[in-house]
Amino acid sequence: MHNPFFKNMLIYRFSRDFNIDIDSLDKKLELFRFSPCGSQDMAKSGWFSPLVQYSDVLYHAVNNQLLLVIRREEK
Repeated sequence: MHNPFFKNMLIYRFSRDFNIDIDSLDKKLELFRFSPCGSQDMAKSGWFSPLVQYSDVLYHAVNNQLLLVIRREEK
């Protein structure tokens, strides 16, 4: 089961306006969705749903803020 708490957290604040279309963001994140290591992989990383129990979307947007989760697996 997915742990709802973060092991490591980094918070970034953009110093300039950052305008991005949510549909465009979703498509770009989807290109790098996390998938577990295969038999020949030493490590893999990719975007992972922050609300895994409730949604498959790779971001959570609230009050002009985005929550993104990157997941890494190493053998």
